Amino acid sequence: MTDSKKLVLTAAAAVVVSVLTCGLLCCCCNKVAIVDVQQVVAHSKSVAEFKETQAAKAASLQEWVAKSNEEIGKLTSEKEKEALAEKYREELAQKQAEYQSEDIARLQEIDADITKIIEDVAKKAGYKRAFVKGTIVFGGDDITEKVIEALQ
Repeated sequence: MTDSKKLVLTAAAAVVVSVLTCGLLCCCCNKVAIVDVQQVVAHSKSVAEFKETQAAKAASLQEWVAKSNEEIGKLTSEKEKEALAEKYREELAQKQAEYQSEDIARLQEIDADITKIIEDVAKKAGYKRAFVKGTIVFGGDDITEKVIEALQ
């Protein structure tokens, strides 16, 4: 390798190191918050209500399936049984797709609400950034309890 190539590579490496160092130093100068999102979710009333709704939907579906199977069992013709079973399979798939769509929409709302609360709590306390606990090896102030209080 020629001396001029070595000089260019050394200069380029120096620029990269200085940019990274500057970025890290700037990041370290700002207040950083950490949040245990699992704890926040565990204390969320919205999440608890969502779980209750899911359990009720599951129970409703199980009851519907049991009644459907009972109706199919009353039939004597195999052809009628198969036709009714197919009808119920289609209805079940439709109900499951509807429930799944509702669940996804509700989970997105809950996620947006929790994210907004974390952001509001962090900004109010003067933090420039908030990270999920566990992604930061060292440093940061834990604001989990403040976020849980804001959820209530």
